Amino acid sequence: MSQNSFIFHIFETFFSKVVTTALGVLSAVLIARSLGPEKRGYYAIAIAIVTIGVQFGNFGLNFSNTYIVSKNKSLLPQLIGNTLLLCFILGGGIAVFGLVVNLSFPSLLPVHGLVFLMVVASIPFALAYYLIQNLLLGIQEVRSYNVIDVSIKVLSASIVLILVIFQQVSVSWLVFVFLLASFLSFLWSAYILNGKIETPLIVSRLLFEKSFKYGVKPYLAAFFAYLVLKSDLLIIQHMLGNKESGYYSIASTLAELLFALPIVISTILFPKISAMSQEEEKWNLTKKTVQVTSVVSVLICVALFFLSDYVVLIMFGEAYLKSITPFVWLLPGVYFLGLEVVLVQFLNSTGFPSSIVYLWVLATLLNIILNLALISSYGISGAAISSSISYFFVFVGVIFLCYRTNRTEA
Repeated sequence: MSQNSFIFHIFETFFSKVVTTALGVLSAVLIARSLGPEKRGYYAIAIAIVTIGVQFGNFGLNFSNTYIVSKNKSLLPQLIGNTLLLCFILGGGIAVFGLVVNLSFPSLLPVHGLVFLMVVASIPFALAYYLIQNLLLGIQEVRSYNVIDVSIKVLSASIVLILVIFQQVSVSWLVFVFLLASFLSFLWSAYILNGKIETPLIVSRLLFEKSFKYGVKPYLAAFFAYLVLKSDLLIIQHMLGNKESGYYSIASTLAELLFALPIVISTILFPKISAMSQEEEKWNLTKKTVQVTSVVSVLICVALFFLSDYVVLIMFGEAYLKSITPFVWLLPGVYFLGLEVVLVQFLNSTGFPSSIVYLWVLATLLNIILNLALISSYGISGAAISSSISYFFVFVGVIFLCYRTNRTEA
């Protein structure tokens, strides 16, 4: 991929992300105004369970799929076969485990009934789509990745709008929309990949072992990173209830606006530098990319800081004004997390040191301890402060690891 093509893919994907983020915000506004803070919190917890299941069940194939196929596209049939087998054995196993827990210890679960059944049904399809979209990126099918993402978000937002018009918005219906979107996204992406292979799908134990060996450290780091992202919401729900979770979920939704650009850039950057053979070339491109990301992110962060009152009031209404303060406290943390997400791709492309896993384990423990200490005193703002401190801790740690890696290579 040429430098111009790399830049074009970033802008194309960023535009796609802007569209999908706008649709996501539209859906969030409609959902928040229709459900109210308490039911909005219940819905946020339901989706969080699915996403945690996806993070737990991917076994690092999201990293290794992209890395391996970017270096050898002839392995695509084996990678698809391994991915599908993992998704519907492990993903299905997670769903069955959830059902057993629901029947045996229902009081341990934060969601129940039909909502819980659809949550566990969503996990295999959401996991399959998550892994297969990384194969699309690995073979540079960026356009297909963007088209699927935008189209499914349009469909989901349209269904939510119809539910609002007919006054049928409920947590059950919204979780069903999520399940439908996961299923259709998986089918569409699998169909595109099927057109890119010339041999039948096969399952390769040796390739799976290679994929797992490469992906296990990024997997552990990503899993603990996601626990940092979502533990706030779960702890708030346990300590303060669904209503406070609803307020915090809105603060998190707005904070993700700042996070959209770094996610796009890191998504395109990783396969680009993974295909490079020279470490110096990888580092130079990563540094330049981080510098541009930092400048643009600062501008977005400052704008969101000054407009936060108006954004929350206009979009979500007076019922969610309590979300403003935690949102402001989240901004610095999400800014540093965004830079970390881009910067860490250099380490991902050079073998992913075990230190990153330890870093995120420490950050998870730090975040949980701070949450338990600060939420009791400062409420949901305490959770936001905890997250910002934890994200900054990881950012500093990744900077240290990057420079240590460069000194070692030199």
